[in-house]
Amino acid sequence: MNRSVSKRREKVGKNTKAVVGLINALHTQRKFKRLCVYSLQALVKQVCPPNTTWQDSVEDCVGAKGIRVLTDLLERYGNDKQILTCVTKILSQMPKHHWRGKEFAKSLVNDGAVYDTLRAIAENNTLQDDALKNALDMIEKCAHVNARSMGTKDNIVAISAVQKSYANDPVVHESCARTYESICRSRAAASVFVENNMIEFTFDAMHMKGATQESILAELRTLNRLAVKKENIARIEKYVVYSLTRSPTRSPTQSPTYPNQIRWTSKNRRYSGTISRARKHSTTRGKID
Repeated sequence: MNRSVSKRREKVGKNTKAVVGLINALHTQRKFKRLCVYSLQALVKQVCPPNTTWQDSVEDCVGAKGIRVLTDLLERYGNDKQILTCVTKILSQMPKHHWRGKEFAKSLVNDGAVYDTLRAIAENNTLQDDALKNALDMIEKCAHVNARSMGTKDNIVAISAVQKSYANDPVVHESCARTYESICRSRAAASVFVENNMIEFTFDAMHMKGATQESILAELRTLNRLAVKKENIARIEKYVVYSLTRSPTRSPTQSPTYPNQIRWTSKNRRYSGTISRARKHSTTRGKID
């Protein structure tokens, strides 16, 4: 009788106690930034390789409501690069779980961790270190394992805000472009993508300074996936004509696609800020039904 080679190991009780203890410590020490850093650094060692039980630790972290605790820290200290680096590293491990990654990605979306991570990196647009890498890794992996959950209006618009905030960064452009491609593999998510005028934004992103061959190819694959619907084809053709006739000296950030301002808000309204969001075409491009 054949047995599955992917059979789970028994969880280590000692490991569970350590992770749950660190989550509880982060919750009780949440008002003390430096103490939080020490606990976060210890938690990173538990949930990341080379620790051979890292997947068990990820399960324990999620089971102890760790996503909500970490999201609370993002809302409180989203501008602290040290905390942001540790929190995003921990969160980025959750969708990588071999057999529960899809479930954990959905939890990250529902508990606001994805949105708050996007907010944090969009408003710290000088990040060039591990914090940015970890955050992009989490967003991209969540979209890969659970496109439908990631394809919400808030998440899609927030990703475009990050891409605009890092208009000159090729790493961000490539990651965002791959994320769009993954999201549009879900029909429901693709519909939300189109409804928020992301077809038009995708063309604008190709003209930003940070655009690379890889990011443009990923964005073209996204448009190709959307072109299965006639109404999408019409919008793509309309914008192709506009792109070919647009002024070469015009800055992409001056495009009428996204001049509106939105307000970032957390679930408990503790944090708020402003950043640009994509909106409907202005009359200069013609009204789109």
